[in-house]
Amino acid sequence: MSKSGAGNRTETARESAERVRRNRVAEANGRENKQLQNVAEKKLLCSEMLLRETQSIASIGSFSYDIEADEMEWTDEMYYIHGYQPGDAALNFSGIVSHTHPTDRERVERIIHHALQNRENYAFTMHYVLPCGESRYIHNIGRFVTEAGKSARLIGTAQDITSLRQAEAEVKQKNLALHGSHQRLLREVEERKLAETALKESEEKWRSLVENTPDAISRFDHELRFIFANSSAQKKLGLSPGQLLGKTYAELGLPEEFARFAMASFRHVFETGQQKTRYVSLNSPAGRKHYYSISVPELDASGRVKTVLNISREITDVKEKENLLNAVLNSSTSGIGAIRAIRDQEKRIVDFSFLHVNRQAQAMLQQTAEQLQSMTLLEVLPSFKESGLLDKCIRTVDTGEVLYETLYYGYDHRPAWYQLVAVKLEDGLVMTFADINEQKLTALALEQANIVLRQEIAERKEAERVARLEKEFKDSIIEHATDGISAFDKDGAYTAWNRTVELFTGIKREEVIGRKFREVFPALAHSELAEKIDRALNGEHTQLRNIPFMNREGYYDAKVVPNFDQKGELIGGIIVVHDITESLKNKDKAIAQNLLQQKMVVNAILEAQEDERKRIAEAMHNGLGQLLYGIRLYVNQLEIEDIVQDKNYRIRQHIDQLLAEAIDSTRNLSYELTPAILKDFGLKIALGELCEKLSKAGLTISLATYEVSTQLEENVELVTYRITQELINNVLKHANATEAEIEIEQKNDKLVICVSDNGNGFKQEDRLRQGIGLYSITNWVKLLNGQLDIMSKENTGSKIKVVLSLEP
Repeated sequence: MSKSGAGNRTETARESAERVRRNRVAEANGRENKQLQNVAEKKLLCSEMLLRETQSIASIGSFSYDIEADEMEWTDEMYYIHGYQPGDAALNFSGIVSHTHPTDRERVERIIHHALQNRENYAFTMHYVLPCGESRYIHNIGRFVTEAGKSARLIGTAQDITSLRQAEAEVKQKNLALHGSHQRLLREVEERKLAETALKESEEKWRSLVENTPDAISRFDHELRFIFANSSAQKKLGLSPGQLLGKTYAELGLPEEFARFAMASFRHVFETGQQKTRYVSLNSPAGRKHYYSISVPELDASGRVKTVLNISREITDVKEKENLLNAVLNSSTSGIGAIRAIRDQEKRIVDFSFLHVNRQAQAMLQQTAEQLQSMTLLEVLPSFKESGLLDKCIRTVDTGEVLYETLYYGYDHRPAWYQLVAVKLEDGLVMTFADINEQKLTALALEQANIVLRQEIAERKEAERVARLEKEFKDSIIEHATDGISAFDKDGAYTAWNRTVELFTGIKREEVIGRKFREVFPALAHSELAEKIDRALNGEHTQLRNIPFMNREGYYDAKVVPNFDQKGELIGGIIVVHDITESLKNKDKAIAQNLLQQKMVVNAILEAQEDERKRIAEAMHNGLGQLLYGIRLYVNQLEIEDIVQDKNYRIRQHIDQLLAEAIDSTRNLSYELTPAILKDFGLKIALGELCEKLSKAGLTISLATYEVSTQLEENVELVTYRITQELINNVLKHANATEAEIEIEQKNDKLVICVSDNGNGFKQEDRLRQGIGLYSITNWVKLLNGQLDIMSKENTGSKIKVVLSLEP
């Protein structure tokens, strides 16, 4: 052979080996790629599920639009936001424009057309009208993406921001009202200054004015002694001019804390020449009274403080309304605080001081309300300036623009994601801040999907200047709540009754306010709700569940809680009624579905068991039975002459008897496993045959049926037969009874099986020792949502009752 031929064969072998190697590498790579693809698909399914849940929570839907194919795909939440149901045809851009409010349609159409024409990303908010006519504000974001080898697509999101828009409008409206209150207060201060000038010019005119005002007016000298007190002040203190004049508060025997606080205020005015305001609360025979006092200096000709004029006004009604508002604010899950600007000599804002914070804000800032009111914002949050938030707050005060910020604050207390809303209030802000760390981290894990949580925006106003605004704010919260909200004072008389309660009860607000629960609902005077109200007036938190409405269909849950003022004193209570009708309906549907699934499981188990019983019965009949017959035939073929001893003959007879008994037992067991008579002739005939077969010497088994339908489902008949068979076998094995009775009765949608005997009976604690029969019956009853009752005592017989449901 030539060298060339050998070389060719060597080269061919190498190529073949190389091909085998490449094929193995390709197969290994294919398997690895397949595994990676499966892992990626599982992660993708998980991510899609989390994305759907996140979009539902944040009211954010997403879409994908194939530009060349003109095909639009929406997520479920996208349908809900636009007023449709998943499965409906997704709107194209023309359809979206057609649902835009007429005042906004031209702008939206122009934005969409420009974006599609130029392949430019967009972000805008539109005024959208649902098919039902309801209006929504939807914020839309779109991004164009192009993948290699594929046509360009437009993907984006839509978020329902209607609540945010409504909240912003409400904030602006309240700011306008607050500005008006501020102007009125400035005018009042100016009027007071004019009154002071007039007092100096005419003592008589001054006395005429102060003697006819409901405010308590008094004047004090440098020794803090009364030198004047008008009739209102005398009446409130319960003292005559002779008892008042020339005395200090301490000498009048007034409460020590009140006297010390008042005299310290007068001393401050004398020392600084600046007016001083204070709030005072006193107990009186008519209850606790609240006052707002202002102490102003009266100057002599040289400009020195000559006397101090003190004016006190009762604000008890305003204070009680403030306490109710505080209860609402403290129920918020967000931190809410009011801060006032601190300015330098050039009138520039350098910091903020705290005016009021709710309980959630105190917990988040890790300070009490008293501590915060003595500190500045930068003292509590030193890094607030470094984070840039201080400048943003200053800009909000200067421009009046609402600050809406979602940010990660990694300083001071606890690093986390927060959502911050700040609204200008006079020379300060009302801030709402919520810890959204968990939601934000979830959003970042899902490729930083945009989640914006709707936040409460609430404001607190000073009692003497914003009484009307507080009432409007409180009434607005209560009136527009989806739950029924009512409030009552410490005497049990209603002070609030919103529209939802009117809807639930059919009783108008004007018929309820000022009346007690038992007066409004005399039929419920001794009800559980009346008892809960009494407990709330004793400071207890209570609740009711699944209570039917009086004048409408459905059920409700109710919470009855006490209401306390800032000092922790009980001032009444609040009832919150939540309609749970729909949730109960959904629960009933879920129960029905579970029962249907359970029935399918039971049918499957029955079918499997009967198939297995049939297989065993056939095996016993065709296998073991035939084998025993064969053995008996061989025994019978033994020749009598071959048996030489009587002993062997008796053994043959005994073997033949045992074989006959074994064949009969095999035949009976095969019959019990597959009772063909049940399928051919029905339950009643099959049970009668069972009684006849199992009756023996010394035991009589009787059967009675009542109103049992011949149209029962096959599985119901089978379960009834098996339970009865098992119960009778237990009687045969354990009871030593002479009589047993089977009763089958159909009552509407129930089938009752009752087996009783006059045997030994057993103790209840010995039930578990009855074997697998009773255990199997218990399992069947549970699966069929039935009921099992066992009544037995020693030496008095037993009675076992099974109730099965026939509902479809």
